Amino acid sequence: KLVKYVPWGPPLETKDYLLRRLQENGDAVRGDNGLRLVGDVLKVCWGKITGKAK
Repeated sequence: KLVKYVPWGPPLETKDYLLRRLQENGDAVRGDNGLRLVGDVLKVCWGKITGKAK
């Protein structure tokens, strides 16, 4: 099972929580510049253009 917590309320009340989560999760995304995702998207697009989509 997966549970996702979404803060709900006025921005000023949820700001501290969101900042804390950003600091906690910052290490997970720090080394990811998104190039792999861009490459995967380009592969899918090229496959659709050439008719070789998987």
